[in-house]
Amino acid sequence: MKRRGRPQIPRPASEQGEGHAPEHMADAFVGPDDGQTLEIEKLIGLGERSLRKSYYPELRRKIAELERFQVLVDTARDYIYLVRLDPPGVVHANYAAMECFGACVSLEEHRMEELFGQDMADRLQYFFRHPGECRHVTFQTELPRNLKRSIPVEVSASLHNLDGVEYAVIVARDISERLRAEQKLEQSAQRISDMASELEFLLSNMGDCLYRRGMDGRFSYISPSIYHVTGYSAEEFIESGRMYRTDNPMNRSLDDNIRRILQGEEIPPFHAELRFKNGTIGVLEVLERPFFEDGRVAGGIGVARDVTERVRATEESRRLRILLANIINAMPSVLVGVDPKGCVVQWNTQAENDSGVSAAEAMGKPLREAYPRLASMLDEVGRAMASGEPITLPRRQMYQDGRLRIESVTIFPLPCDECGDSGGAVIRLDDVTEQVRLEQIMIQTEKMMSVGGLAAGMAHEINNPLGGILQGAQNILRRLSSDLQANRDAAEIVGCPLDSIQAYIEERKILKMLEGIREAAVRAADIVQNMLSFARKSESTYSTQQLNEIMDNTVRLASTDYDLKKSYDFRHIEIVRDFEENLPLITCSRTEIEQVLLNLLRNAAQAMVQIEKPVITLRTRSETVYLAGEGRKYLTVEVEDNGPGMDEQVRNRVFEPFFTTKEPGVGTGLGLSVSYFIVTENHKGQMEVESLPGAGTRFTIRLPLEEPSVQTEN
Repeated sequence: MKRRGRPQIPRPASEQGEGHAPEHMADAFVGPDDGQTLEIEKLIGLGERSLRKSYYPELRRKIAELERFQVLVDTARDYIYLVRLDPPGVVHANYAAMECFGACVSLEEHRMEELFGQDMADRLQYFFRHPGECRHVTFQTELPRNLKRSIPVEVSASLHNLDGVEYAVIVARDISERLRAEQKLEQSAQRISDMASELEFLLSNMGDCLYRRGMDGRFSYISPSIYHVTGYSAEEFIESGRMYRTDNPMNRSLDDNIRRILQGEEIPPFHAELRFKNGTIGVLEVLERPFFEDGRVAGGIGVARDVTERVRATEESRRLRILLANIINAMPSVLVGVDPKGCVVQWNTQAENDSGVSAAEAMGKPLREAYPRLASMLDEVGRAMASGEPITLPRRQMYQDGRLRIESVTIFPLPCDECGDSGGAVIRLDDVTEQVRLEQIMIQTEKMMSVGGLAAGMAHEINNPLGGILQGAQNILRRLSSDLQANRDAAEIVGCPLDSIQAYIEERKILKMLEGIREAAVRAADIVQNMLSFARKSESTYSTQQLNEIMDNTVRLASTDYDLKKSYDFRHIEIVRDFEENLPLITCSRTEIEQVLLNLLRNAAQAMVQIEKPVITLRTRSETVYLAGEGRKYLTVEVEDNGPGMDEQVRNRVFEPFFTTKEPGVGTGLGLSVSYFIVTENHKGQMEVESLPGAGTRFTIRLPLEEPSVQTEN
């Protein structure tokens, strides 16, 4: 039985049996003569035996090679077909091809279209009709399979002539895996292409600029984004990058940084200032690292970022911080910032001056350690932070360097942070001594203005009855005098001798009473005169005087004053002179200034009656006083004693008219009031008092160096 679909190869005569010639040969030599036939058969038999002896070994070798080739073809994984062109049909297929067709398929019974599919059959038939010179063709198509999905194949067909019959050897190779590999390769290539395009886009449009430099320090690559950063193209920057540097000091270390990088050193980011193509100045932040090849430094790679705006913002922030610090440090107030734990976080220059502790020493320390004087305010600081409202504490009085100082304390809570926790607080201390003094001056001035108006009216009303009292007392004394004849005559008329009347008056001490009436009236007249000084303009003349000379003269007057010698023994009071030399001359009323100083000396002497070692210190100096930002030059006089001092209530009323702490009949309560008006009204100066109980008293008089306008009363 023949193998299905396999072409039969003619067998040699030896394999058909000896003495038997192949049929086609016998047919070729059959003739009508039997004898001739027998003779011819003998000859043919002799020829076959001769041929068998000559060609049989070679034929067996060829058959063995053909069988081996047949095994290789049958076991190949490719689909191999032998196709006869005329008549067309598949005459042989290897095992792989037969599995593709189906195990029971008879090749001779099927057309090529049924076995190969329409596309493959059409293309083969076209090739058979138009083989061309090479008689070979290769194409790709799909090969149908029995009960399975078609597979892509690459078909290779070539034409061969076997014994005058045209055959085509067709090899179809399954290229499914190759196509899948090619598809994956194509997808990978596309991804790589997309990534390259994306990378090129990023390098061209990113805000940063990437670069590489060689060991010579020159750029070998700069990303296209350099154009968006500086306005220069990559080629321009590679060629002339150094020319775009400015002479800013920050560029002085660029070459040294590059040298260190090319030596393999890693350095922190640095800045470079360049002149951009549009003429503006920009700053690049550069981060560069060395890269290595074969273990050796091969150059540097880095990234440069335009940080111009950030640098400007940082510089502006730094400038504002410095400005704010300067403002805070220039303030005359003590500013101390504390965190919620009470530790110092802000300490201005005034705080340094006031506490004697530097900011470096104070920062981070608890407030009670850095500024012990403010430790008592910690409770109020906590209360301000808890409530979120500023707290103003009552003014505090203290002595510093021998002078009374009044300070105002305000605690400002800082806003809470994002978590709602307190941000701390700021404590502000202001020296309000001058402000309080001005407030007292304003209050005292208002009082004096009111009293002055009252004094003007009261003086005129009191003067009239005082005149009548004085005149009546004077007339009574005259009527009782024996020197007047009219008195004697009147006494005789009434029958009462004048001597008897005088004896009676002396016995009853009427004259002493009359003298007392006169003295009281004179004292009242003096009070009225002082009251009138509030309402009247000064009639004193002004001249240029030497203040120290006025001071010395006033002390001499005080030492010869009868009342001071009699009651207070002024000579036993130590007078300390602390006069500034070469004081400028001042225009003033000498008598009025002496009156003011004499009143102060008298009050000091009276206050130190119980002091064992009384001391009065007199000081003079020139100074500039700033009020509302404007400075004025003054000559200042201080009269200070070491007496018992005054409490705040007495100190606030010391310049009020008729206010006195002396015993009744000793003082009128007008001495300091008159002195205050002489200084403030007549000389446009200032007068103030500083005193604490047990710490003595200091009166300060400031006289302006500018000549006051001379006012006279008509």
